[in-house]
Amino acid sequence: MENYEVLQRNLENRGFTVRVANSQEEVIPILKELVPEGAQIGIPGSVTIRQLGIIENFKMLGHKVIDTWDNGDRENRLKQLNADVVLTSSNAITEDGLLVNLDGTGNRVASMCFGPKKVIAIIGINKVTKNLEEAIYRTKNVAAPLLYKSKNSNTPCQKTGYCHDCKTTKTKQCRVLVIHEGKPRGIEEFHIILIKEKLGF
Repeated sequence: MENYEVLQRNLENRGFTVRVANSQEEVIPILKELVPEGAQIGIPGSVTIRQLGIIENFKMLGHKVIDTWDNGDRENRLKQLNADVVLTSSNAITEDGLLVNLDGTGNRVASMCFGPKKVIAIIGINKVTKNLEEAIYRTKNVAAPLLYKSKNSNTPCQKTGYCHDCKTTKTKQCRVLVIHEGKPRGIEEFHIILIKEKLGF
């Protein structure tokens, strides 16, 4: 991705608020600016957020952080959905501003559609694709296999590195595919931070 100005403009035309960061180091100051003091922060399943190392930072600042990887029961996932701010990422983003996300339980994509007042998605350069077809391909054949391999899940894709279009509940992890064509009306603020570095799966 070379022309971030075009991508930023396309996203803004879809209702998103966009910031561009040159490096990971620039992200935390932006987040501190965007997250209100004392806000409850929801963290769904996102490798990107954890790679940034920002969870402990917000805990030290006195925020209540609801991390579904610490406790993934239904009650905690519902709390994450209703947090003041949700920090997440996206599996893929197209040059014309579509966000593509694949989920198993559904709480991550649900919180990007309705629930929190503010969503902040942090997206690395490796997730930018030319079009929707490439975005879905990347989501199923790059992001998902890498995630399930990191979690040592019992899925064919984590062994082969590509999607097998699982049909049985015994192995199927990918269950909900969501495409954001614009900022949902149920979210008051939807911020996207584009990083000019590779980050996450």
